[in-house]
Amino acid sequence: MTQAIRLQEAAQEASHWLFEVAIPLWLERGVDWERGGYYDALSFTGVENASDFKRLRVTTRQIYVFAEAARLGVSKAQAGAEHGLHFLRTNLRNSDGGFVARTDLAGRVIDDTRDLYDLAFSLFAFAHGFRLLRDEDLRTEAVNLVDFILERLSHPCGGFQEALPSRLPRRQNPHMHLLEAALACSEHMGDAVFRTLSETLIELCILRFFDAKNSAIYEFFSDDLSEPLSVEGRKVTEPGHHFEWIWLFHEAERILDRGMPSVVELASSTLRRGRDPVSGLLFGEVYDNGDVSQASVRLWPHTEWLKATLVSDHAGSPIEAWRALNSFLTPNGLWREVWNAEEQRFEEPASPASSLYHITVAVSELRRKVG
Repeated sequence: MTQAIRLQEAAQEASHWLFEVAIPLWLERGVDWERGGYYDALSFTGVENASDFKRLRVTTRQIYVFAEAARLGVSKAQAGAEHGLHFLRTNLRNSDGGFVARTDLAGRVIDDTRDLYDLAFSLFAFAHGFRLLRDEDLRTEAVNLVDFILERLSHPCGGFQEALPSRLPRRQNPHMHLLEAALACSEHMGDAVFRTLSETLIELCILRFFDAKNSAIYEFFSDDLSEPLSVEGRKVTEPGHHFEWIWLFHEAERILDRGMPSVVELASSTLRRGRDPVSGLLFGEVYDNGDVSQASVRLWPHTEWLKATLVSDHAGSPIEAWRALNSFLTPNGLWREVWNAEEQRFEEPASPASSLYHITVAVSELRRKVG
């Protein structure tokens, strides 16, 4: 059997699980159709709400998931996306600008923090809501949100603050997702403000986060971004984020039609250092010298590994990446979130809704790869 046929079969298997099993389940059990918004997690026993709050992060990610499903004709998916957009713009809006972090189950604000990571996904949700609905109000929302981020969260030493109120350490991760959102807005809306933000974030990554000499993208930084933070002289990296940046570099090249740094060494070194030879799964964290910082790993890095294999031959086999991801998934549309490397078993207290975004992006990219 050829590689192309195996990839086609993997895409069919992944698409069936996601669009015919998982998303219909989450539309039925994961949407609070009465009070608004989405549940944060579903239990394995009873497949019921397993959280006592609703998060901005889940709201915005699920908007994307259901918008993508609606484009492929999944029943009730467009209604699910519109439902989330209404909750976002009604219950989660902060009167001082941006969006709050979480509410209780009734939709009352319990944490009014404006978190850069979550605001990045708000921008991402507006991009995909606009792609689906062509509602000009969503374009306005996106432009206004970028203006808010630039005005209130810009840091004098480059990049953006973690949140309002501010906190440390500073991380590359929120900037990475802000780039993902800005690229989505650039592709689906086209306004110059989104390209400018994308270019700014790319340059920030190249200058501050990406150590091309050592083939690493570091996680944590001092307030002025001058130095990555160290643990006994070692800097933390995450294989999942390495693979995610590899895919984002490719997306930037595709959407912005600009050259990007080579990721060949980053991809090959991440695969070599970041994969557990025993389980075949990724490690959670790896120090820059190759020592394993955290062996246990969540589901999401394997979605990023799959995406990276689709754009770089040096990231490994997409078939192996899909098999690794698929080992977390359950036949009924849920998943085991954590691989406990010490005990060599999966942990499954509940399925967090936030992971469905990661799975959906990966499966959509796999579908796009096989046409």
